[in-house]
Amino acid sequence: GTTIKEWAKWSIDPYYTWTSRQFIYFISAAVLCKGRIALMLYVTVSSFVLLKAFSLLYLNNSKSSQTFIVFVLMLFPFDALMTAGWSCTITTYFGPAAFALMALVPIKKALLSEKINVMTFIFYCFCLIYGANLEQMCIVVLFCYLVAVIYFFIKKKISWQILCLFILSVLSTVYIITCPGNRNRSIHETIQWFPTYNMLDTVDKADVGLSTTFRWMFASGNILIIATCIIMAYFVWKRYNEI
Repeated sequence: GTTIKEWAKWSIDPYYTWTSRQFIYFISAAVLCKGRIALMLYVTVSSFVLLKAFSLLYLNNSKSSQTFIVFVLMLFPFDALMTAGWSCTITTYFGPAAFALMALVPIKKALLSEKINVMTFIFYCFCLIYGANLEQMCIVVLFCYLVAVIYFFIKKKISWQILCLFILSVLSTVYIITCPGNRNRSIHETIQWFPTYNMLDTVDKADVGLSTTFRWMFASGNILIIATCIIMAYFVWKRYNEI
């Protein structure tokens, strides 16, 4: 469809049959409908948000640090963004992940006792709602805000903004867990792609998950993971001077 009403219908209908990603699907429909220029604009905005989030979360804002952040993004294996088609994969995973990271910035600001004005706070709320609409990022956001709330409560430094964002992350999680479409999709895809999955015990399932993940990270030549491991090894060596 070519109208906002049709995009909304296309994104809401799968709630009972396929997914809880209503916000993500709405944006995806708009980008798909508007074509190449819209996709270019979406990638530009998402990349800027991602880099800005890294910059704001980083402790050092020097020019060399900014350059380092850009190079880290350039290490990302962009061929991963074509697995379900460029538009669908970018709008489903890359963009929401960028906005979800931006939604973590208020934690950093609270740690440094920095004020957040109302309009900026509304923007962070949008980032959280949109980013946490992706299940994987919802787990990351919920965990980070749970730790933040506990930490600030112990330090007696809790703020209403952190509490609001924590509640939003909880509501996002509840929305995903209670979505009937997610259960239906899980059953459908298990039957289609792994019909013997339910015959595996817990140890076998863990083995499949871990071996698949480690293969993708370390055996497929993922330059981002390799570079990260080298950087971490260097920092550990600099810190302890011990092999």
